[in-house]
This record gives sequence, structure tokens and C-alpha cells, in this order.
Amino acid sequence: MDRPALRVTVEDVEDSRCPQGMNCFGAGVAGAHVRVVGRESGDQRVLVRLRGFGGPDVPDSAAVLANGERYMLHIHRIEPGPTTSFAKKEDQRVTLRLSPR
Repeated sequence: MDRPALRVTVEDVEDSRCPQGMNCFGAGVAGAHVRVVGRESGDQRVLVRLRGFGGPDVPDSAAVLANGERYMLHIHRIEPGPTTSFAKKEDQRVTLRLSPR
């Protein structure tokens, strides 16, 4: 069986956004640790955070090089968003977009 040209795996989710209706000291952070593996290249690990939930030094996208091609990995959302409590990691869904550069 052929391996896929690219494999993208969310290895961990950080989500400490302030739940709705709560008074928090800060907005919190929300992001994902992502692993990208190319069929003809090694693996890369990147951290992408939702815009507004990561500070100025952590972008919402990351450039990756796989199989001799450049791609941009963008994070769009982490669901469910915080309501009155924090979601369990196994219940969270991360929406990413990987596009050629």
C-alpha cells in the first residue's frame, strides 16, 4: 500500500481561553502542536495558535517543507470553544488548512 504524500497529525492542543460568561485575567491561549510528515522527507513539528490567543511571537500559520515543496499550515479554529468549563482534549476538533506556497 502506498503511503500518502503528506500526513498531518495534531499531537497536542492547548486551550486555556476564557470561558464565556467568566471573568478572567487574560484571554488565554489556544493552539495546536502539529506534526507534518512527507513521504520523501522527514517530519516537522510546528506550533500554530489561533489569532489573538497566542501572543505576538506565535503565528497562526507556519511554513513547512515536505517532499521538496513548500506549504503553509494555517489554524482556523478549535472546537468546541470554551463555554462554562474547559473541554477535554479528546473532545476537541482542530481545523487546519495546508496549502502549497
